[in-house]
Amino acid sequence: MEIHGDSSVKNERLNLRLTSESSQLIREAAVLSGQDVTSFVVNAALEQARAVIVEDSFVRLSALDARDLATAIERDAAPVPQLVELLRRAGRSRASDLSDSLADLVT
Repeated sequence: MEIHGDSSVKNERLNLRLTSESSQLIREAAVLSGQDVTSFVVNAALEQARAVIVEDSFVRLSALDARDLATAIERDAAPVPQLVELLRRAGRSRASDLSDSLADLVT
């Protein structure tokens, strides 16, 4: 099973120098997984690359920032007057649509 996906033309090369121990370990693992060495190395490298990129996309907070965030989340929210008015106006114009939708759910 290939993780790297599409069947586009492969025209890029990546050359590696390994110790004989590393090379033997990779070859053995490739055989055990039913892959050729190239597929094994590419799939393993892509899996690790994706994991690193996903990890990098997470927000990292200091202990102080994490505490401040938790405090802000726990505080009661204050209504935003403009949003309250917008929802009030939208509610009036959609009240009949909403009651029809609720009626459909009940029946």
